[in-house]
Amino acid sequence: MKKLILALIGATLVSACGFTPLHQSQSSLVGQSYAQVRIESLEGENPDDKEAGYHIKQSLIDRIGQGNGEIVLEIQPRLQQRRLGVTNDDIASRFTISLRADYKLIESKTGDILDRGRLQSVTSFGAPPDPFGRISAEENAAERIAGEIADDLVIVLSKYYAANGS
Repeated sequence: MKKLILALIGATLVSACGFTPLHQSQSSLVGQSYAQVRIESLEGENPDDKEAGYHIKQSLIDRIGQGNGEIVLEIQPRLQQRRLGVTNDDIASRFTISLRADYKLIESKTGDILDRGRLQSVTSFGAPPDPFGRISAEENAAERIAGEIADDLVIVLSKYYAANGS
């Protein structure tokens, strides 16, 4: 009985502290703010950048949805891949992928830049000897790193809306 009472008191104290979960339901203030955000990935020259932009955008849409466009989140991805491990035959067995994403949060009516910054993430993958395995491992790593950038962008949006009360 004492444990039950202590649990109820603890739950009351935690709920009264003003804690607001980052990922609330869409009916929350931040969830409603996400509904204002239209996500745009700027096309670059490099096909890898285009693909990274596509993966970031899709990951963000999965997390927050695609909004009506009162606020535009512009993302400019830059993907780089480097050989990390090399066999005796000078064949790369491990690669590292670096994804940098410059972003701008723009008010669509006025064109004012509300926030801007740069996010970066790095991952690596092992390259099997057969080409199809390498392509699959590379694609998986690119999707993982895009998801990490998308998670970081959700945090950026949450911080912006929390600070500006919109």
